[in-house]
Amino acid sequence: MDQYRSELDKLKDGLGAIDGLVEAISQGPKIKANSISGDAILGGKISKFESEGVKDLADRTALTIRNEGIYTDAIHAPAINGNVVLNGNLKVTGDVDIDLSDLENRINNSVDAKISELNIDYNQIPDRALSGNLIMGGVIRGFESAGIKDDAKRTKLVITDAGILTDAVKTKRIVSDDLQLPKTTVTEGLQVNKNVVVDENLFVTGEITATKIHTEELVADTRMERSSPLVFYPKENGSLTGSGLNWAGVGSTKQFIFRQESETFWSSENIDLYTDRTYKIEGIEVLSKKTLGSSVKESKLQTVGVLRNLRTTGSLSIDDFVFYNPVSNRLGIGVEEPSGSFAVASVYNNFIVDVEDPDMTKMGNFTAGKLDIITDNVARISIADAGNIIIGSDANTDTVVKGKLGINVTPDCDITSAGPIKFQNKKMASADDWPRTGHWNKGDIVWNDNPKPTGWVGWICTRTGNPGEWKQFGQISK
Repeated sequence: MDQYRSELDKLKDGLGAIDGLVEAISQGPKIKANSISGDAILGGKISKFESEGVKDLADRTALTIRNEGIYTDAIHAPAINGNVVLNGNLKVTGDVDIDLSDLENRINNSVDAKISELNIDYNQIPDRALSGNLIMGGVIRGFESAGIKDDAKRTKLVITDAGILTDAVKTKRIVSDDLQLPKTTVTEGLQVNKNVVVDENLFVTGEITATKIHTEELVADTRMERSSPLVFYPKENGSLTGSGLNWAGVGSTKQFIFRQESETFWSSENIDLYTDRTYKIEGIEVLSKKTLGSSVKESKLQTVGVLRNLRTTGSLSIDDFVFYNPVSNRLGIGVEEPSGSFAVASVYNNFIVDVEDPDMTKMGNFTAGKLDIITDNVARISIADAGNIIIGSDANTDTVVKGKLGINVTPDCDITSAGPIKFQNKKMASADDWPRTGHWNKGDIVWNDNPKPTGWVGWICTRTGNPGEWKQFGQISK
């Protein structure tokens, strides 16, 4: 590069002379207010300049733009095409081709052309002849630059050290590391017709009004007011399971969530209703503090307190011991299929009460076995399995029969028997003559059932035997 250094120095000197000439020309007459067109501005320093495509963050001059190109201390670019003018050092890691022929003529021609283009008229300010450093205050009407165009009829944009003040901002995109909209500077609100993307936090001290908010988590310590339902949508896997309400921060997380597989709401905690509130299904009360709803027909309660005025419909089973069959209308204790209207059974006996026969009622042992009717745990009437009946007990008790008593016959007096009877081991019978067969004891009597005048009342056994010895007694008069 040393072989080009002297030529490059000449180039720098020539360009410096051009800049000095333009600066001298720009020192023209004083400017009256509202007399400058945007076309008259050339050069100078505008502090904190920013346009749509350019933002000046440098503390010193780092970029100069001319018709022939861009001048800067350093350019970071993967490739540069076209003519390159250098005011400082050039660091090249590859090959460089430079044509310096006719350099002096080119510099002179450039200076002459620049002066000719100025066409200075000292009665007015030429275009591009005014430095920005000469402008202070006032209104520039019809202002336009490469990145700014002012078509407003009144003040719409005010720039102060505190920021930018404007009635409305209409833009396709705002990109900012820290965008603040204080209440004192936003009077009509912020209107965005499309999307707002916030990579980090969004702070709002006022209210947010939105048709729909999509969020994975909502944290709030203040009241949430809604006039429409809170809607949960499926996750990416199409499931609603787990959607609902969660309370965290104290102990285990408290949950009230939806489980899609069972289509139920699940709560990790007890649900406590206010006094006199009830659970309802389709507006019908099914459970209150004290009662089950009248529509509840089926239940599998295993433990209950005291039941009052219990009313059931259908089958009934109590501890697999008491059974009611609504088809046969039979109740069994100890037997699931009773043999009568009511039955009490064990592995040994089966006692029934049956009223199903329209002509009679049955009561007794359905199986073979003795039946005792007792008082004070003493049998008063005993019926053997073969049918033998014992009335009374061995104790000194009385048995009273009220009404007429018939034995194998319909009674027509207090005691009526179809056959012999016995008193104190003495048999009494009736016949038309004394017995010729059978065993008879001394004192047994056979009454004459065909008495006649001068005949006998009956016969009495005077000696035990078969048939024993008999004597007639009680002659009847003529």
